[in-house]
Amino acid sequence: MLGYNRAFQSRKDGVRKGVGALRKYPWEEWFGGYRFELRRGRDYTCSDSSMAQQIRNQAAERGIRVSIVDQGGSLIVVIRSGAVA
Repeated sequence: MLGYNRAFQSRKDGVRKGVGALRKYPWEEWFGGYRFELRRGRDYTCSDSSMAQQIRNQAAERGIRVSIVDQGGSLIVVIRSGAVA
């Protein structure tokens, strides 16, 4: 059986995912405050609903609760509870 280091597993888009690897989005920076706004085309390229789900998933991994307001082309994210870095 051949082993591999999962921490540096590459995806099709060339972004490495895993422990200590490069991330597609700067989650720590975004979750470092109490509120942030993301704009489609500048901060993300997927649909608003896909990005909102990614935000919820990343927040849950960090023990953070968020509220997201979809402004049609931008998302406003408010940290509701959890650790703010």
